[in-house]
Amino acid sequence: MLIGSLYKGVRFGCEDDEETLNSYLPSPWGFGHEVPAWKIINDLSVSFRDTLTLVYEVAAIVAIVRNSPLADAIVFIFLTGLVLVVVNSAPSNGVGGVGYTFWTANKSYHRLLALYTIAFDENYRDAIVKDGLSEYLSSEYRAASEALGPVKVNLLSLACSLPPPWYWAQAQTIVTEYPMILCQALYVLLCFNSLSTSSLVAISVFQYGINSLTQAVYAFRNGQDANSILTMMKSAENFMKVVATFKVFDPRKCSEGASLIDYRETRTSSGGMRISLHNVSLRYPNEGQDALTQVSAKIDPGEFVLLVGVNGSGKSSLLKVLAGLLPPTSGEVKANERAFREFAPSSIRQVISFVTHSEPIYPLSLAENILIGLGGDLALPGLTADARQAMVHEVAETVGCAQLLRRLGEETILNPCRVVGQSLKGCGNGDIGKAAHRELKRNDPSQCVHTLSPGEKERIIL
Repeated sequence: MLIGSLYKGVRFGCEDDEETLNSYLPSPWGFGHEVPAWKIINDLSVSFRDTLTLVYEVAAIVAIVRNSPLADAIVFIFLTGLVLVVVNSAPSNGVGGVGYTFWTANKSYHRLLALYTIAFDENYRDAIVKDGLSEYLSSEYRAASEALGPVKVNLLSLACSLPPPWYWAQAQTIVTEYPMILCQALYVLLCFNSLSTSSLVAISVFQYGINSLTQAVYAFRNGQDANSILTMMKSAENFMKVVATFKVFDPRKCSEGASLIDYRETRTSSGGMRISLHNVSLRYPNEGQDALTQVSAKIDPGEFVLLVGVNGSGKSSLLKVLAGLLPPTSGEVKANERAFREFAPSSIRQVISFVTHSEPIYPLSLAENILIGLGGDLALPGLTADARQAMVHEVAETVGCAQLLRRLGEETILNPCRVVGQSLKGCGNGDIGKAAHRELKRNDPSQCVHTLSPGEKERIIL
């Protein structure tokens, strides 16, 4: 009833803009702990708690001052005033305590980010295998990394806080962490008591040592709570196993070998590939039953075959076996009467186009997505920029996306990869102003996202 009433009000009577309305409603991921207006109640409670704590602290200091000798009272009053001035005046970050946005226009950085995302995002793994993109990604990643060079900033640290000016940091450290030193210094300056230099140095060193030891103990204890030594060693062992696995399948070290045949050198007909399946079965790991069972079929060059079946009947699995993306558990797939396993996988993939219902478009330029679809032609030695552009135009005309390329531009990236581009609230950063958001959107290339229709997307993928 609450939800129905709420959305009726939104639909017919709400005059607030969408951003304001969303701030009143729970977040979609907040199920179980969030209710409407809870943030307002929580913020008011925290504010009341902090105010009450401050009042008690001030009352305690006043009581101490009233019951202290005159010399001590003067020092305490001066020190209390100094603490209040420094703490209230010091900015919480390097831009006066407000929120901020940041970006980079470095093309090498965005290029490396896109390649990193493709390499490690699981949504692209099947596409990388299907397109035979491993070696190309490796060489392009190396080139982009060398072009970018060292990046002397940590994004998470940058988003958490910009450090305030050094003089404010020093003032805060001295006033809040070493008040005992200030007390002794004030006693000496005001001539309330004589204090030798050696005693002052000893007090300073001792207090510094105690503070450092305390921080070290806290850091060690928190580290032990988060991860035990055994857990960290286990993680290191698993990581080394992953590294060893990658070494085994490194394409530069484990080449396709002389025993594997390039399919294009064996073609006997210009009409296409003759594919035959002989008692092919397929079972996925950790599954109790076969996805394909004893499938036999023959597809001649030039034939148009329609594959029909209910959901879960194995249509996608069969197509992946036909495309050489999945090896059958038993049985054999042949191309022109020769087993698939005799051919170099990349040569098979270069003559087969396979588009799934969830085919991703890489976060690269439209032109590069088209070139990737050409398989091995992407890495042809000696292929000039003009030759690649001519190839892109020819393919675009063939598949019907030339107008799309002219409208958006060949170098347009449909869904650029993004990183944290704004300050995180709760780390001493205030609200981010609308002007800062506008500047981020205007200057950050990753903020520009283009939406295509399903038909336009299929033409780019093909």
